[in-house]
Amino acid sequence: MRYTHGRLDSPDGHLKDAHMQVASIIVEGSLCRDMYDEHPGFAYFYVTSHDVIPIPHPLPLSTAMSVAEAVWRRDHASPVSDDDYEEYDGQFTPESILLLSERNETLQHYRDGRWVTEFVPPEEWDEQLRRASELAEESSFEAGWDNFSTAERLRASATAIRRKVDIARAHHAAQLGDPVDRIRGLSGRVSLATARIATIAGAANANAAWRQAARCARALGIREGLAGVTEPPIMFAGEDTLLKAWREGVEWALALLDGTGRE
Repeated sequence: MRYTHGRLDSPDGHLKDAHMQVASIIVEGSLCRDMYDEHPGFAYFYVTSHDVIPIPHPLPLSTAMSVAEAVWRRDHASPVSDDDYEEYDGQFTPESILLLSERNETLQHYRDGRWVTEFVPPEEWDEQLRRASELAEESSFEAGWDNFSTAERLRASATAIRRKVDIARAHHAAQLGDPVDRIRGLSGRVSLATARIATIAGAANANAAWRQAARCARALGIREGLAGVTEPPIMFAGEDTLLKAWREGVEWALALLDGTGRE
């Protein structure tokens, strides 16, 4: 399953904080397989695998985190019974969730029921990345000698370090960014006003501005739909573009919760 994400255009025609928008949500885990095709159910082995949570377009980090948590709760609500042993072949067991930017950088990592809350300080980033490169080189050397398990372990360590640095960078950038709306729906209303100004001015990026306004409202609808909020923001009153996008977000969230949103 492959998810091809779109680009999030800002009113000025460039990517708006693309490195802080979640372009894909990846569920990492293990896939169970029969050891012997001729004796299904006799023994199993596991391989590393992943799944993708499809999203309608790149989402703000906070919205994507809400989506990931909702999927995690949904998929862990009904664990497979031991009586279903014959169904183990092909069963995917999720272990963690990655939130990736358009550049494929890790923005957050959900594991053991929590997000990353401790971040590598900026003054250690370069040293950490050098260490990751050294481990990657050692991995290649070991693979050349057919020490594949050792190579895989070193490669995993290098990946873990790079992810921690990526997450720290994303956190640092978020701290320097704009604060969260204090008035519900304010960002969407401001985006809509910007779109109208761009249209009146005949700006070439007017269409991008309208898309940005709709995406902002839809992201809010997704986040609120997951939280059970059913009343649209007062800031959206009388604004059909925002109301339509907000309702689309709510409907998408409800479909995700009942499992139909992953098809």
